[in-house]
Amino acid sequence: MKNIDKNRFDLRVQKTEKSLLEAFYLLMKQKNFEEITVDEICRTALVSRPSFYSYFEDKYDFFSFATTALLQRFSAPSSGYVETVTHFLDFLEENEDVVTSFYRSSSNSILMGIITENISAMLSEHVQRDIESGVSYIADPQIIVPTFTGALTGVCGWWVASGKKVPKEEIADALRKMLDKLIN
Repeated sequence: MKNIDKNRFDLRVQKTEKSLLEAFYLLMKQKNFEEITVDEICRTALVSRPSFYSYFEDKYDFFSFATTALLQRFSAPSSGYVETVTHFLDFLEENEDVVTSFYRSSSNSILMGIITENISAMLSEHVQRDIESGVSYIADPQIIVPTFTGALTGVCGWWVASGKKVPKEEIADALRKMLDKLIN
């Protein structure tokens, strides 16, 4: 992203950003990312190509921005692991059309990278609070956090891709049981 961060409080930038994101999410519901062009995004958003390119290098740069914007809607509760897993599954369900499009995209590694970073940071905070309150783990937290992060992102990806055939409560319960085994 070029200028968007330093101009984030400019109302024109906010309007352009909002229009581009809404247009992009709408297009992602209709087709895969690879099929969407910058022209389509701009035409749908009623934003000129020069405006688009004043903020973004290309559509991949914009994809990264859109992914981050989508995940900013997700805020993990600080109450516990089960609540976080359930909240994340709720988030995926509430944003089903867009999330499914992201998962279908061959560029979903960007999405998964951002999701993994966010979940890992959240889990690290939980583990740190646990350690400070006297909880001990059977393995080094530096190993547990990426292991559980990978499990959570993998299960969530599978859940979305499989059409959510397993109730989210069952997934949250299974992940909680696995995590409980890692905690003494």
